[in-house]
Amino acid sequence: MIVLGVVLSVVLTLVLLFWIRTLVGRAEERRGAELAAASAELGFEPDPGGQEELAHELRAFETFQHGSDGKVRRLHRARTAGLEVALFDYETMAGDELVRWSALRLESPAFDLPVFQVRRKGWGGRIAALLGGEIPFPNRPSFSKRYRVTGDDEVAIRRLFHDGVLDRLEREEPLELESAGDALLIHRGRITPAELPALVRGGVEVARLLGVAAARR
Repeated sequence: MIVLGVVLSVVLTLVLLFWIRTLVGRAEERRGAELAAASAELGFEPDPGGQEELAHELRAFETFQHGSDGKVRRLHRARTAGLEVALFDYETMAGDELVRWSALRLESPAFDLPVFQVRRKGWGGRIAALLGGEIPFPNRPSFSKRYRVTGDDEVAIRRLFHDGVLDRLEREEPLELESAGDALLIHRGRITPAELPALVRGGVEVARLLGVAAARR
């Protein structure tokens, strides 16, 4: 009886795991189809063949220079407002946890940006701020409460983040930004298809403002 109970327990566990995996897989398929439809409405076209090349290009950004290699998923591309825009999901392992988020990579021949990182402030960000390295914006306490800005060229970065850029970032859902000089990465947590238009509009507008400011430096 004990052996039979153990066998039944193992079988039920395996069935449950299979059922959960099936449900997750179907949810992912449904999300992928809905994202593709939402992307098409915004003028994006799928580019699954470019995912490996994009993964290589992402190594120019600080976020992708540490930890294990991740995977680009659901890549779509568009050209808008003079920008080449890549929209994609990214998956990587953080220890034993699978981390997923959605991102835009924006590129323009006009970009000549200083290298910087803009991170949302959680408790970890507030502790990091106490350790130094943060570029301050003393006249913008609301922005400074939400974001931590770092980079090597403080003068250029402070000039780049003028009031128009700061106003826009304060109005948006919290984003994270990184510059690799000739390209900009904008990302946040994993989005739903309904959140896609706001991410694209906000990201393109922030990129446009930064590009204009960089051209005036």
